[in-house]
Amino acid sequence: MLFENDPPNVMFGTLRFLLAVAVVIGHLNSASWLGTYAVFCFYIISGYFMCLVMNERYRFTLRGVWAFGLNRFLRIFPPYWVACLITLSLITLFGAPGAQHFRWQLQIPTSMADWIANVSLVPFADFSIGPLSGSGSGTKIRLVPPAWALGIELIYYLAIAIFLGRGRRISLFWFSASVAYHIYLFAEDASWNARYFTICAASLPFSMGSLIYHYRSSLERIVSRPNRWLILLGVAWLTNCFAAMTTQGGFSVLHFYVSCGVSGLLVLLLSHVKTASILGRTDAWLGDLSYPIYLLHWQIGFLVWNLLGLEKRGLELTGWTFPILFLAAWAMGVWVDDPIERVRERVKGRLRAAT
Repeated sequence: MLFENDPPNVMFGTLRFLLAVAVVIGHLNSASWLGTYAVFCFYIISGYFMCLVMNERYRFTLRGVWAFGLNRFLRIFPPYWVACLITLSLITLFGAPGAQHFRWQLQIPTSMADWIANVSLVPFADFSIGPLSGSGSGTKIRLVPPAWALGIELIYYLAIAIFLGRGRRISLFWFSASVAYHIYLFAEDASWNARYFTICAASLPFSMGSLIYHYRSSLERIVSRPNRWLILLGVAWLTNCFAAMTTQGGFSVLHFYVSCGVSGLLVLLLSHVKTASILGRTDAWLGDLSYPIYLLHWQIGFLVWNLLGLEKRGLELTGWTFPILFLAAWAMGVWVDDPIERVRERVKGRLRAAT
């Protein structure tokens, strides 16, 4: 999952870091289809891990749901608000026209509705249904351009905590309904936005994550030696991404769903991988960088673009952005995430003491 520390000895941090890097490359190098594949993989990880923590840490009691919601809030919103302040500072420093030219959502909100949306995130989530849905997902001013995905994450966190994360039968029904919805979209020749930007479309990867969690013990024999398959699946994921470049500029229905399936297998394998302690610490450190990277890459790209006068998309901009972006992500981890993490640990401790 993009926004949570992993359980011990499970190698999700490295995957989250690589997915965040893929999002940056997709956005700053005019290969946005790569970012779409990465975001759906993030959703699968979220579905898996949110079901794990609800079933094994928080439980489905009123106190547990409250502690879960509080920790989700503390994990997501303070770093996000800091990213918003960075955007406002950069727009003030370099000017609104340049920011809008670099990425059109990078504007200072002018209405109360836009301010509320940027502060609370949830209005970014697209609730529309059907083959023509999704057209509204890109119309809002966003101080953090990819924040629409955070709004969708919040909706599914709530749904998993209240109902969808509770058991095998629910997860199987949820997954079946999600597959049926995407078959309906395919039959109706739905738009790309309908397949990707909406809450209903995101149900498929989240339900895949839930299904992987609830059935992982039943599948343990199949993945008894997961290390043998990880490299193969990683190569398959990248090969599918590059093959997609030759079809509709990467936005291919076939390659999109192949990527989703391969991502699900990756998450299933990683849920059974155990690591040495030193690798576990490195994995956790990389995973902690993923959220700040996701939040800050447009802002750091805008900064580099202004300072160096580069093209606003391309390998040169991407290459110069990465070192500064990694430094900024590390700084956010030290000065924002770490202090908040201590508060989150106290919330978990109180829950353990109470139960």
